Amino acid sequence: MKEAIIIIFLVIIAFLIMQSISLKEHFTELYFNNPKSLPTIMKTNETYNFSFSIVSHEKEQKEYVYSITSELISEKKNITLNPGENITMTRTVKSQNINEGNFTVFIENSNQSIHFFYVSG
Repeated sequence: MKEAIIIIFLVIIAFLIMQSISLKEHFTELYFNNPKSLPTIMKTNETYNFSFSIVSHEKEQKEYVYSITSELISEKKNITLNPGENITMTRTVKSQNINEGNFTVFIENSNQSIHFFYVSG
């Protein structure tokens, strides 16, 4: 009888551990891949690159609607990621004669955004 109680207790503990693992928080990451290389001073008519990643830690497949906006670029796209998947996107922009500005990457359905600012140099 004592062994049966111990076995039932261990099964209950194992079940609770499995439940806590499956209840992990789900979220999405959005970040610039190399923040130190983001162009903060942009010379007119020069070309600059920046890249960002979206990483899904969601429990199921999710469609993301993201936009990139600045004085130099305006883009809106949809992508779909499975749990654990990520995507890295690189954009190239050619600077213009603008004193200062900023780039914003925004994920609409996750309400997340990242930014960087630049000035003319």
